[in-house]
Amino acid sequence: MAAKAERRKIGDHDYQCSQLTWGVANEVFARLLQSLGPAVGNLVGPSKSLLDVDVGPAIARLASDLRAEDVEFIVQRLMDEKVMKYKTSKGGFVAFNMETWNVHFTGHFFNSLRLLRFALEVNYGDFLDGVRAALKDNQGAPEDPASSNSDSPQA
Repeated sequence: MAAKAERRKIGDHDYQCSQLTWGVANEVFARLLQSLGPAVGNLVGPSKSLLDVDVGPAIARLASDLRAEDVEFIVQRLMDEKVMKYKTSKGGFVAFNMETWNVHFTGHFFNSLRLLRFALEVNYGDFLDGVRAALKDNQGAPEDPASSNSDSPQA
């Protein structure tokens, strides 16, 4: 199966993001989990409903755990694999390198984060959908699984 590519307009520019090969996607995913996992764990907690989450501590944990080198690693790997491209004035798409990234996003930091999010959605969308579904299913679950009186699945 060929890697898919998707296009999106962010701010005033058109971008295209494509999928990584499994090996590179795995490498980037591991780095993402190392960077974001503790904060996400704090955010969701072992038995919390997303409706009862105290976001402040999770953001504080993310801020203390996230390192610039992790973000740079992820951005560089996406550039090395030519995942993120921008549309030129001639209508074609060209892959970013660090020089074009710096020029393109100077003064537009938020849009750089939006493009990174888009690239992660293209590459890990199925995983994110699974997590969302699991979290949604968990919101209606009892706080303590041991409090259930039945060991058998309900019909």
